[in-house]
Amino acid sequence: MRLPLKCLVGLVMAVAPLAADPSLESPFSSGAGATGSSAPVAAAAGAVEFVGVLRTGAEEVVCLYDTTKQRGYWLAVGQTEGGVALKSYDAAKRQATVELQGQAQTLALKEPKFEGTVTPVAPPPPGLTVAAAAPSPADEAARLQAVAEEVKRRRALRQAAAQQAGGPPPVPPPGVPMPPRNGAGGPGPGR
Repeated sequence: MRLPLKCLVGLVMAVAPLAADPSLESPFSSGAGATGSSAPVAAAAGAVEFVGVLRTGAEEVVCLYDTTKQRGYWLAVGQTEGGVALKSYDAAKRQATVELQGQAQTLALKEPKFEGTVTPVAPPPPGLTVAAAAPSPADEAARLQAVAEEVKRRRALRQAAAQQAGGPPPVPPPGVPMPPRNGAGGPGPGR
């Protein structure tokens, strides 16, 4: 099916104003217009923001955000990435000097914006321990001793109950010596 030439010309003329309307651009586009080009847009002056610092030991890295490319870079002094070079960082002044398109710019650390509300958290009820401190070595030794004594007590109760029932005493786990049977000083059965 072929469309007449007049229909095609009319269709193109009707769509052309829509393509030029900036209000119809995708909200996900980089703002480069409706050219459809996937080439990266060169960062304009003022398009890079200094948004953070990370100190790892003796080294500090600075986070620079390219608003045009919508991409962030963590750079140490002297490093270059994405056309942005970090020349210096002054922690006292909270400023970074970058080179962008051959021009040096001094950027101040961008202050975060918070537009939400903060809801205070109620304190824990009295007597509730939020974070337990590590026990001292003496407390830990006393706790382990109490556990060992409780194990011995329960083992003795099991053995007494087995003897009253007339059955053989339970076999202890491997590595635990078998207690003497009925007062006999020798090893128990199976040894």
